[in-house]
Amino acid sequence: DLYQNIPDTIHIRYYVSDQLRNMYPEPDEICDFLSEFASESDGKIRFSVIDPVKSGETELIKNAGLIEQSMQGSSQTSNSFVSVYSGILIEYLDKVSAMPFVFSVERLEYDISSRIQKLVKNTSYKLGVMSVGADLSWKEDFIYFQQLLLAHEYQIQLLTPGDTIPGDISVLMVFDGVEELNDQSLLSIDSFIQQGGSVFFAVEAIYIDTLGGLSARVKKDAGLLAMLEHYGVRVD
Repeated sequence: DLYQNIPDTIHIRYYVSDQLRNMYPEPDEICDFLSEFASESDGKIRFSVIDPVKSGETELIKNAGLIEQSMQGSSQTSNSFVSVYSGILIEYLDKVSAMPFVFSVERLEYDISSRIQKLVKNTSYKLGVMSVGADLSWKEDFIYFQQLLLAHEYQIQLLTPGDTIPGDISVLMVFDGVEELNDQSLLSIDSFIQQGGSVFFAVEAIYIDTLGGLSARVKKDAGLLAMLEHYGVRVD
């Protein structure tokens, strides 16, 4: 029923290299799914398949966020790799949502539908990140996670202990902080929870020195584990 809430036409353009379609069955499965998805929309969603090389649109789609991937050729006697595209652009009025590389129909219905809803409602999801472990760096230790979040069009706001959590944060993610977050710095997080906010905690009660012989010790809780236990979550 998604199409009933779309005032204007949505264009879904699947940019896929013919080389990839000749080598693997997945692109045709994606085409079949998107074709059926559009056919159920009462004309509100239009779908097209484009080879970016033949259409001369490689620079255009790169600028829009689609990425070229290197994949192994289909020959069993060769280890050669080819550079191919398999990305989706969803266009609504003057707005575009990019799915950089798609190679499976798994989750595709959810990903397409959620992106259409964001475009139509002009909404975005903001993720608050508080990385407070002494040996953790958001820029260096979470590179792949950042890429995943950006691919799904999350806005990321970095927060430091004690910051007031903004009300427009969809989810707050707290990485470590068992020994760093004291009762005072936990007040803002607890207040966010009390007001209905959602928080994902990634914590551990044991510290393992992965760079110095794997020695281990129990972490000294500054307040975070006690707060979690108050909410019914015990970390042994």
